Amino acid sequence: MDKQTGMETLVQMSRLELERKRLLERILDRLMRQKDAAKEMGMSTRHVRRLLLRYGEQGPMGLVSRPFRVGADMRLHFFRLLRPRRTSLATRSMAIIKATTSRPMVKANQIMGIEAGAM
Repeated sequence: MDKQTGMETLVQMSRLELERKRLLERILDRLMRQKDAAKEMGMSTRHVRRLLLRYGEQGPMGLVSRPFRVGADMRLHFFRLLRPRRTSLATRSMAIIKATTSRPMVKANQIMGIEAGAM
Protein backbone atom coordinates (compact mmCIF):
# COMPACT_ATOMS: atom_id res chain seq x y z
CA MET A 1 0.00 0.00 0.00
CA ASP A 2 1.28 3.42 -0.93
CA LYS A 3 1.22 5.70 2.13
CA GLN A 4 0.48 8.86 0.14
CA THR A 5 -2.30 7.66 -2.17
CA GLY A 6 -3.61 4.72 -0.17
CA MET A 7 -3.47 2.55 -3.30
CA GLU A 8 -1.61 -0.70 -3.79
CA THR A 9 1.48 -0.57 -5.97
CA LEU A 10 2.93 -3.46 -7.92
CA VAL A 11 6.71 -3.67 -7.46
CA GLN A 12 8.97 -5.78 -9.65
CA MET A 13 11.94 -7.06 -7.66
CA SER A 14 14.91 -9.26 -8.46
CA ARG A 15 15.68 -12.37 -6.42
CA LEU A 16 18.41 -10.51 -4.59
CA GLU A 17 16.03 -7.69 -3.66
CA LEU A 18 13.40 -10.22 -2.50
CA GLU A 19 16.01 -11.93 -0.32
CA ARG A 20 17.00 -8.57 1.18
CA LYS A 21 13.34 -7.83 1.89
CA ARG A 22 12.93 -11.20 3.62
CA LEU A 23 16.01 -10.62 5.80
CA LEU A 24 14.99 -7.04 6.66
CA GLU A 25 11.56 -8.28 7.73
CA ARG A 26 13.24 -10.89 9.94
CA ILE A 27 15.27 -8.09 11.55
CA LEU A 28 12.14 -5.99 12.09
CA ASP A 29 10.37 -9.04 13.63
CA ARG A 30 13.41 -9.46 15.92
CA LEU A 31 14.12 -12.92 14.57
CA MET A 32 17.58 -11.93 13.29
CA ARG A 33 20.27 -9.48 14.29
CA GLN A 34 21.53 -6.81 11.89
CA LYS A 35 25.02 -8.25 12.18
CA ASP A 36 23.87 -11.72 11.05
CA ALA A 37 21.79 -10.33 8.19
CA ALA A 38 24.73 -8.19 7.04
CA LYS A 39 26.97 -11.24 6.97
CA GLU A 40 24.37 -13.23 5.02
CA MET A 41 23.87 -10.40 2.50
CA GLY A 42 27.62 -9.74 2.20
CA MET A 43 27.48 -6.11 3.30
CA SER A 44 28.31 -3.95 6.30
CA THR A 45 25.96 -3.46 9.23
CA ARG A 46 25.94 0.24 8.35
CA HIS A 47 24.52 -0.54 4.92
CA VAL A 48 21.90 -2.81 6.50
CA ARG A 49 20.84 0.12 8.73
CA ARG A 50 20.55 2.32 5.63
CA LEU A 51 18.41 -0.31 3.91
CA LEU A 52 16.20 -0.59 7.01
CA LEU A 53 15.66 3.18 7.02
CA ARG A 54 14.86 3.25 3.32
CA TYR A 55 12.57 0.22 3.66
CA GLY A 56 10.76 1.93 6.54
CA GLU A 57 10.31 5.17 4.56
CA GLN A 58 9.57 3.83 1.06
CA GLY A 59 8.51 0.22 1.63
CA PRO A 60 9.55 -2.40 -0.96
CA MET A 61 10.20 0.36 -3.52
CA GLY A 62 13.14 1.46 -1.36
CA LEU A 63 14.89 -1.85 -2.04
CA VAL A 64 14.53 -1.78 -5.83
CA SER A 65 17.77 -0.93 -7.61
CA ARG A 66 17.89 2.59 -9.00
CA PRO A 67 20.19 3.75 -11.77
CA PHE A 68 23.06 5.92 -10.62
CA ARG A 69 22.60 9.44 -11.94
CA VAL A 70 25.25 12.11 -12.04
CA GLY A 71 24.15 15.73 -12.15
CA ALA A 72 25.30 18.12 -14.86
CA ASP A 73 27.73 19.92 -12.52
CA MET A 74 29.41 16.62 -11.58
CA ARG A 75 29.62 15.59 -15.26
CA LEU A 76 31.42 18.85 -16.01
CA HIS A 77 33.78 18.25 -13.08
CA PHE A 78 34.56 14.70 -14.32
CA PHE A 79 35.08 16.02 -17.85
CA ARG A 80 37.61 18.54 -16.62
CA LEU A 81 39.46 15.84 -14.69
CA LEU A 82 39.60 13.46 -17.65
CA ARG A 83 40.39 16.06 -20.32
CA PRO A 84 44.04 15.83 -21.38
CA ARG A 85 46.04 18.87 -20.49
CA ARG A 86 47.86 20.54 -23.36
CA THR A 87 51.30 21.68 -22.38
CA SER A 88 54.23 22.49 -24.58
CA LEU A 89 57.43 20.50 -24.56
CA ALA A 90 59.26 23.48 -23.09
CA THR A 91 56.83 23.74 -20.17
CA ARG A 92 57.11 20.03 -19.43
CA SER A 93 60.90 20.03 -19.61
CA MET A 94 61.13 23.11 -17.36
CA ALA A 95 58.97 21.34 -14.79
CA ILE A 96 61.27 18.30 -14.93
CA ILE A 97 64.39 20.47 -14.59
CA LYS A 98 62.92 22.36 -11.63
CA ALA A 99 61.77 19.14 -9.93
CA THR A 100 65.16 17.43 -10.33
CA THR A 101 67.39 20.38 -9.46
CA SER A 102 65.53 22.33 -6.80
CA ARG A 103 66.35 20.05 -3.86
CA PRO A 104 70.09 19.85 -4.52
CA MET A 105 70.20 23.65 -4.98
CA VAL A 106 68.38 24.28 -1.71
CA LYS A 107 70.70 21.84 0.09
CA ALA A 108 73.79 23.49 -1.42
CA ASN A 109 72.56 26.94 -0.39
CA GLN A 110 71.96 25.69 3.16
CA ILE A 111 75.49 24.29 3.35
CA MET A 112 77.00 27.53 2.04
CA GLY A 113 74.84 29.63 4.36
CA ILE A 114 72.96 31.41 1.58
CA GLU A 115 69.34 32.18 2.40
CA ALA A 116 66.58 31.46 -0.08
CA GLY A 117 65.69 34.48 -2.18
CA ALA A 118 69.06 36.22 -1.56
CA MET A 119 70.05 35.94 -5.20
